[in-house]
Amino acid sequence: MPLSGDTPAPLPVLTPFWREMGGAWGLLGLRRERPLLEASATGAPVLLIPGFLAGDQSLSTLATHLVSEGLRPWPAGVARNIGCSEATTTALLERLDWIAARYRSKVTIVGHSRGGLMARVLARRRPDLVAGVVMLAAPHREPLAIHPLLWLHGIAFGAASLAGVRGLLRFSCIGGACCAHFRADLAAPAAPGVEYVSVYSRRDGLVDWRACVDASARNVEVGAGHCHLTTDRTTLDVVADAVKHFGVGSGQAERRVCAA
Repeated sequence: MPLSGDTPAPLPVLTPFWREMGGAWGLLGLRRERPLLEASATGAPVLLIPGFLAGDQSLSTLATHLVSEGLRPWPAGVARNIGCSEATTTALLERLDWIAARYRSKVTIVGHSRGGLMARVLARRRPDLVAGVVMLAAPHREPLAIHPLLWLHGIAFGAASLAGVRGLLRFSCIGGACCAHFRADLAAPAAPGVEYVSVYSRRDGLVDWRACVDASARNVEVGAGHCHLTTDRTTLDVVADAVKHFGVGSGQAERRVCAA
């Protein structure tokens, strides 16, 4: 099926959540993972941004794979991606600037789910520092096209914020002033001079895959579920290949890699 701007509008996802349970354990840090590697390689620098509820540790398998490919993955410094989008992105901008200055090089940003939305906004704000963006199951076309269970988490965090707990999503993050700048940048056209790859799966149990299709990106379909994307070998290879070829003129043709 061809993908284009005519792709049907994304909707809230009702796919059975049980498909994601095995991968969710790893994303949420409920099983032991190898430490996230930082700068032990010699290739291009890569900033890794975890998804909603997850932290840097959730991308340790991806980081290890990138190091094995000669690349330099760096963590975002996010223990749990549950904070205000604008505040988190502001902190990530400092991280991006530091990595770019360290290597005197543009940086590739790889973001999973909510982290992919932040990666897109970072590229919009600082295209001079970004070589390319890889979004893994990131619903940038409609950030709220997600499973109701994730809605419940967001509501819980909003309620906790009202009760005085700091560092969490707020109800105003959805439609209020605090994240208005973030929402505007997310909805804006792709940053000029920056290459994009969007990885999606029709087996995604948390995000409507149609919300991930990007008319300005090279769209890659894989067979893994939402929570398994960060450890799926096919996806890991797609990410490494994209990082290596950003700026080489690989084009924006659609590609599908249907993994078992």
